[in-house]
Amino acid sequence: MNETTINFNGDLHFGQKGENHLKNILESVEVKTDRATHATGNVAVELEYRGKPSGLATSNAKYWAFVFAGEYKGEVIILIERERLKNVVKDGNFRTVYGGDDMASKLVLIPKEKLL
Repeated sequence: MNETTINFNGDLHFGQKGENHLKNILESVEVKTDRATHATGNVAVELEYRGKPSGLATSNAKYWAFVFAGEYKGEVIILIERERLKNVVKDGNFRTVYGGDDMASKLVLIPKEKLL
């Protein structure tokens, strides 16, 4: 066996582990499409609806995906573990706004870079 074959086999195994990890993630993902990220630089995360916990506070999904629409045309997606996202929200001092249907959703605006 030469060095190229050894590296290929190692890389193949490593890649397959990543593929399997993503398959498992996709079984439990909350998908949010944000059409304003290109303009604001933020993603909106719902915390309450009509004064009651909702969105991130009640989601059972293990991962959240933010699909950037608008000028990004859905070509950019950030996938983040829910617990990590909760920690980002908890540790940050982000602006809170109201939006959605009847402006009844309490949202936190997180700069997209903070998700990384």
